[in-house]
Amino acid sequence: MPDFLRAVDASYTRSGAISVLLEQGALGTMLVPDYSDLLIAAVCKEDQEVVSVGLPEQWYKVKVHGVPKERYLAQGLGLAREEIELGAGIKLMRDPRWLRNPEEIRKGEKRGSTIVITVGSLEVARKLLVNGIRFGGYRFHTEHFWEVGADAVCPRCSGIGHTSYRACGDRPPKCYICAGDHEGTEHICRVEKCPAKPGTACQHRPAKCSNCGGGHPAVAKYCPKLQEAQKYGSTKGKQGPPPQQAKGSHTTNSASFAVVVHSQQTSWDADCDSPMEGQANLTQL
Repeated sequence: MPDFLRAVDASYTRSGAISVLLEQGALGTMLVPDYSDLLIAAVCKEDQEVVSVGLPEQWYKVKVHGVPKERYLAQGLGLAREEIELGAGIKLMRDPRWLRNPEEIRKGEKRGSTIVITVGSLEVARKLLVNGIRFGGYRFHTEHFWEVGADAVCPRCSGIGHTSYRACGDRPPKCYICAGDHEGTEHICRVEKCPAKPGTACQHRPAKCSNCGGGHPAVAKYCPKLQEAQKYGSTKGKQGPPPQQAKGSHTTNSASFAVVVHSQQTSWDADCDSPMEGQANLTQL
């Protein structure tokens, strides 16, 4: 294994998998699959339940509007998943969920409500947003899923703490992966034969945080600005707003998410530990 491929940190995700941080300039693709066996052997010295190693995945969430509540509240959204996967040929990464509380939906007068589905690639998400989705004998309108909150990163402008999906206002788009002047969903490397998938960073278009200037995506959990927002959100009402960073100054963090090590007793949910649901977690750098 090359000497420059050094791990600087490792930790368990909430779902029980192990995430590994590499030094700046090291990519997960430099390790996996060529050195997978060595990685497993090294990690098994500390956790003997580890059986595989892989690159992190990025999942995308899409809202589906007008789903009949009578049918799917009674029979469950597992039925919706089955119909989507078998009828539409779309693999979902987890069961759909209602956007609102099911009890509130049941008591409401509307015949339909919104569910959130999770897909495994940007290409699939884009197709759903353009064409909608058909299952259960109906065609449904789709829309981006936007997470809002004190510690959520906007997928359009990378701002932190929006209170609504329209909070961007006139702010120009800013990629949450590379800090470029485009939305994160439009991030793609145009270098011929680059193996990076759309929506992931690579050596040609490396990750950069537009909030702190660090060498990581804006959604990385260890981003100091995001940690600051999370800390403030958990103590809101007990203290004033977080201190503002001087314009032009940056706090850098050179570590890069690179590898996810899977344990036999758990199945890693890449989206579960994301600070912004429906966007990115452990983004490949």
